[in-house]
Amino acid sequence: MNSCNLSGAISQIYFDVIGEGKQPFLSFLLRVRGPKIEGPSIARVVMFGENAERMYPLLREGQQVEVEARFRARRNRQPPAVAYEFVARRIEFPQQGDADNAH
Repeated sequence: MNSCNLSGAISQIYFDVIGEGKQPFLSFLLRVRGPKIEGPSIARVVMFGENAERMYPLLREGQQVEVEARFRARRNRQPPAVAYEFVARRIEFPQQGDADNAH
């Protein structure tokens, strides 16, 4: 099963309605803490449809979130030829004191 849980701080929030079917599309970068020696990683998170439309107004720059997603690699029309991203199934907002305990 392709399932990932990530937690981190949001940046570069983007929302649009795309394609001929006019599907809502949400994307953002998630700064995920790593081991001190490696530093943080940046994950691209995307969400589609009604969930994207519902979540967009709730997201703020720098906000801590927990994301349940599936990982995918898709072909790009422009370089780089492959884009790696996490397609969100669910986004949650941890309580202020729980952010350090999120997985």
